[in-house]
Amino acid sequence: MGKNIVIKSLQKYLDVIEKYPSDNFWFRGENEQFKNRDAGAFRLYQNDSFKGHIFPFIQMKDEFYREIAYKLNNVDRQDFLAFAQHYGIPTNLLDMSEAPLISLFFACQENKEQVDKGYVFLFERSKYIDITQLIQENSNINVIQEIFMNNNEELFVKLYSYFDEYSKQKTAEFSFFYKRLLAEIVLFLKENKKKLFPRLPNELWGLFSSKNKRNLDDLLKKHFETSSFFARKLFNNVDANVSVLNYMFLIQAFFKLIRKSGVQNHPTISFLPKLLYQPTLTFERGMLQRGSFFFQAYCSYRDKVTDNHLLLKQDIQSDGCLEIHNRKSILQSLDNIGINIKTIFADYDNIALYIRRKYLRKMEAKQTLCK
Repeated sequence: MGKNIVIKSLQKYLDVIEKYPSDNFWFRGENEQFKNRDAGAFRLYQNDSFKGHIFPFIQMKDEFYREIAYKLNNVDRQDFLAFAQHYGIPTNLLDMSEAPLISLFFACQENKEQVDKGYVFLFERSKYIDITQLIQENSNINVIQEIFMNNNEELFVKLYSYFDEYSKQKTAEFSFFYKRLLAEIVLFLKENKKKLFPRLPNELWGLFSSKNKRNLDDLLKKHFETSSFFARKLFNNVDANVSVLNYMFLIQAFFKLIRKSGVQNHPTISFLPKLLYQPTLTFERGMLQRGSFFFQAYCSYRDKVTDNHLLLKQDIQSDGCLEIHNRKSILQSLDNIGINIKTIFADYDNIALYIRRKYLRKMEAKQTLCK
């Protein structure tokens, strides 16, 4: 899409959205300018560290589950992440909508800075891996951390099947992320060479200082095969996808290197594709807003030297942005066609709030006429 498209009226928005149908795009409205597309849990931290304690949002979710688990039905239990977010617990889920007008409504809400500018971000529906089932089967654990930091072999194999399919169906996209991973590793090694040198296992990371990278896939395979029985077993499978296995084992090794390095300013996770999570929504708000989620990948760990808890989180890039101006006027236009807090949230509190505001506006209009 290139530069942001400026929108100053509902009609202009509708004209632009015609080119980006909801069959091909998801939409996300944000009412202020954030640096990144981050899930609510990650906006709590200006830096990716939290002194002395684990990131509180993880504790919040776990405590919420302990308090109410006995009341949950099977559907809400398997989709507990979405359930928790619905009730106000910050999570790593980045919500989107199939409905562009609903995203526009959220982009037009008031913000702390009182700046008349909001944003609607677009995400192409073809660019993701759907890991819904994997999340549902492991609703109370961070599958990314389990696989890439805690060496969970069972989950590794399950995620491998998703990446295997992805690499076959979207070969160019997988190649892009594989190359980005290699580039991130080279950059990290270069920027932290002095700090890493005493603890760097040369047999693996030495491959990245070699000028001849034509046979890198073969060299990586050889290294990982000799490093563990688990890896050797996977590589020896007749149908093994060598590039995908190298990619996943390399992420695992990279995360371990970052953790051991003691580096506080580590890279974001820019080498994973978007991970789609589409839970069964049993609550009315989710159904009305036609929501889906990106599962924002993350790992967190405690640095033994500084006692900081550090966060590695995925960088989720949009595929376009509409910059919204004249938000108050657009909100009124949306209300005129039935898009408002009453219809979007549909709970008693918001219906009552909508009615109250409507009558207050009428009273203010009458007072203005009387002057």
